[in-house]
Amino acid sequence: MLRLDYALSPAWNASSDVDLASAEEWELRYDCFLGDVIFMVYEMDLSARWGWVPVLDFALALDAIVDALAVGHEVEELFEFTESDASILFRRAGDLVEVDASYVPDVATVSYADLRGEVKQFLLRVLEGLIGLHGELATNPFIARKFSAAT
Repeated sequence: MLRLDYALSPAWNASSDVDLASAEEWELRYDCFLGDVIFMVYEMDLSARWGWVPVLDFALALDAIVDALAVGHEVEELFEFTESDASILFRRAGDLVEVDASYVPDVATVSYADLRGEVKQFLLRVLEGLIGLHGELATNPFIARKFSAAT
């Protein structure tokens, strides 16, 4: 079973003074919505429960990665966490994707179809959740474009 989820850091929510309706893409991706990401591939825990992971950037980056993996059956894509040496390598081999996190000793394998489906649902949940918490995000042009593309 594949599971992607997130939890926003209460510290970020309490300290944010960003105008979310007019914030630029880079600000929304890297300075806002910090927290933990939960990433389980069957029994393997690839989560980053560090409290400072930019959740929106993680969701958008995974979405771009699964799109890039669709191009061929022998493709690699790397996600690098900001402010850290940690990374997750996605290596497609046929219908399967190996997921290799630099901070976990083992490698997980998941079907491309399952990964793609869960990542697309995760991005939509993140966007809906953030808009639900901060209604003004719905008027941000960047978020509006991403939400429209995800639905």
